[in-house]
Amino acid sequence: MDKERLLLWIRAVLIFTPSSKRIWEVSANYDDIVEFMTALDDHMVSGLNDKELQRIGKYSLKDAEIIKKRCEELGINIYCYESEGYPDRLKRIANPPAVLYTYGNLDFLNDKCVISVVGSREPSEYSVKITKHICADLIRRNCLLASGFAGGIDQIANKVAIENNSRPIAVCGTALDCDYPKGSNELKKQIAENGVVISEYFPGYKPFGSAFVNR
Repeated sequence: MDKERLLLWIRAVLIFTPSSKRIWEVSANYDDIVEFMTALDDHMVSGLNDKELQRIGKYSLKDAEIIKKRCEELGINIYCYESEGYPDRLKRIANPPAVLYTYGNLDFLNDKCVISVVGSREPSEYSVKITKHICADLIRRNCLLASGFAGGIDQIANKVAIENNSRPIAVCGTALDCDYPKGSNELKKQIAENGVVISEYFPGYKPFGSAFVNR
């Protein structure tokens, strides 16, 4: 897709905020992102709240360009809703991410069954043992494993995928340049080399509580 359309998607998320369903609610009557953003700047979009109206004037394509350049510096790929490689299955959920930031490519996610693995950050010895067993079995059955990249069970699933030559998937509740959980950057790098690390949040975005639920 062309650069202008990508920047429009990034700006739209700046206005309506990451993870918010508002972008889909107010754009439902427009054919594409260009038409919608043009109407937004012309004050032709109805149903906007005060904060959204303020952010229209606050965020420009220049702000989107800054995010894009920062991603290029960090080696982060950007996928918007209409990008080639954006996962088809995500488009069918109620509130698909308008923009995704990734270490690694998303292209392989349409190819296989994807199983989410989440659990305790402080698992028992038994939980660790059974998680490793179940994850290895799922991989043998040609499934991909996706985690929320929290410490404990989530990261164990990612490590099992790497050890078994599968393609691990980590979905972060923070921006990709944020070292969270602390000390996890090396694992994040290993996941990206073999699979993909994904976030809805652009570099520098400050995490908030609900972000971990939204992921």
